[in-house]
Parts: sequence; structure tokens; C-alpha cells
Amino acid sequence: VRGVPIIYDAYWNTGINLFGSFKFLDYSVAALSGALAYPKVQIEDRNPNLTAQAVINPVMGVRAGVFGAWGPYFAQSAGKYFPAGKTVDDYNQVLGGVLAEITFGHFESYNEAVLNAFEHPYLGYLKNNGFYSEVKYKFLPSWYGAVRYDQMNFNKIEDETNPGSRHSWDYNVKRVEAAVGYYLDRKVLLKLDAQINRFPDQKSLNDEIYALQMTFTL
Repeated sequence: VRGVPIIYDAYWNTGINLFGSFKFLDYSVAALSGALAYPKVQIEDRNPNLTAQAVINPVMGVRAGVFGAWGPYFAQSAGKYFPAGKTVDDYNQVLGGVLAEITFGHFESYNEAVLNAFEHPYLGYLKNNGFYSEVKYKFLPSWYGAVRYDQMNFNKIEDETNPGSRHSWDYNVKRVEAAVGYYLDRKVLLKLDAQINRFPDQKSLNDEIYALQMTFTL
């Protein structure tokens, strides 16, 4: 399970999605054919992944909501490693989270937090939590600045190679990212970006990324 993302966003998921609104409430429910953590793991005679979200818009520029998901995440090929009598439907990913957004004038803020658990055939629930907070401000007609902080933490499990010892099942990570952007025109953005990644328990993985980017909108 190490290295498996909570939500894999580099691959399109498919399924049935029902959505609607009532006054200041937006809602949606979906049954997905692919696993949330890795959509390439398709149904293949297993239960679909179920998701739901409810968001309120109490006043203009403010959104707040909750979301959740449940469903199996193992491929059928992994079944040969399960305890006798168990199938992929016996081990699920369970996820819940909250979100908040504020946009007012030249100011924007996006925030999200999530609790996640992978049910494992031998290790119980592998849990982790994470959040991010992003602030963006347009300080001149063509200029903006933005900063974002992310953090993800993993619960500790027993170390089978060292009885009595416990360690997190993946590396905790903290990230700070800041950027300054300038619109050369409405379709061309020039951006200077810096990203700092820190792994408190595995400092050899610490790194920094600095980039000058230009993006075009067709």
C-alpha cells in the first residue's frame, strides 16, 4: 500500500454521477467503476466505489462542504494473497473530508482536510490524514501572488522485523509552495514558483524545486 495515493487524479474515473441543488445547497452522489486510489483498478466483479458530497453557499464568495467515499481498492489479481475465504470486497478504502473556499475582491482562499483509511488483510486499517491551505491575492491588474501549505501524516504500525517497535507506514511530509504570476495578456501567464518538501522521518528525501513557467490558454 505504500505509495498509493488517497485520490489518483492523473487518470479519469468512470461511473454514474447524480448531482443537483436546492436553494444554497449543492449535492452529488456517484458510483464509480474504478478505485478512488487508482482508477485503473476496475470493477472486475467487485463492488463499485461510492462517493458523496454536499456543499453550502450561504453568501456570495463563500463555500463550505463535506465529502466522503467508500469502496474496494485491490485488483482481483491481489486475491491470491488474501486470507482464505476473503475477496477484494472485504477490504475497502474509507475517506471523509471537509472543504472551505472564500473569494472576495482580489482575495482567494482554498482549504481542504481529509481522513483516510485503507483496510488491509493483515495490518488492519492503514490510516492517514492530510490538509492544505492556499491563499492567492491579485495585487496589480496583471500580477498575483500565492502561497500554499500541505501536510500529510500516517499512523504507526508494528514493525514485523523488530518486535515491539512501531513506525509510520509511509513517510510523513510537509510542503510549502509560493508563486508570483504575471499575465502577459489574457491567454499567456508567466510564473515564478518555489516548492519546498520536507520529510521529518526521512530527511534524505528533502528537496526544493524552483521553476520559471510560461503557460498558454487556447
